[in-house]
Amino acid sequence: MARFNVALTRAMSKLIIIGCAHVLGTDSKWSAYMELSEDLCAFFGAPYAKRTQIVMDDIVRRFGQVQMLDTQNNH
Repeated sequence: MARFNVALTRAMSKLIIIGCAHVLGTDSKWSAYMELSEDLCAFFGAPYAKRTQIVMDDIVRRFGQVQMLDTQNNH
């Protein structure tokens, strides 16, 4: 928590954060910060839509259906 606070409060003029919004959004602090940034029209980049539990469950279900094929070892 301390590093998060330092990173956000030390900026003198502007703060540029580069990263994957979906990955950062899995953390409650970053998610809240990104939502605040959107509300203030200060979020730029690919649109960020917080994934609902239904969407997350669907992603997990689809990954479970993937069959991996090891062509190198004929499995």
